[in-house]
Amino acid sequence: MLRTLTVAILAAWTTLASAAAIVAALLPIALFGANPGLEIVQSTALVIIGGLATSTLVTLFVVPAIYLAIGAAAAHRLDLSDAAPAAS
Repeated sequence: MLRTLTVAILAAWTTLASAAAIVAALLPIALFGANPGLEIVQSTALVIIGGLATSTLVTLFVVPAIYLAIGAAAAHRLDLSDAAPAAS
């Protein structure tokens, strides 16, 4: 259990570090890209930052929640099948 938690924290850390590095690289473009000719680049940087933030949140919270729900349902189904009387 402790090893699983350690691996989960390490995976979350690497995901957050990657997202933070990309956002840090795109932030100057998103904030100061209002110069002539950079309007398209600025809007692209904003879209990438928004998509990266959304996908990071989904990766860190939604996917593990779905995984736990499916695992709990499978465990519940196995418990029910073990408890059912055998047909003769």
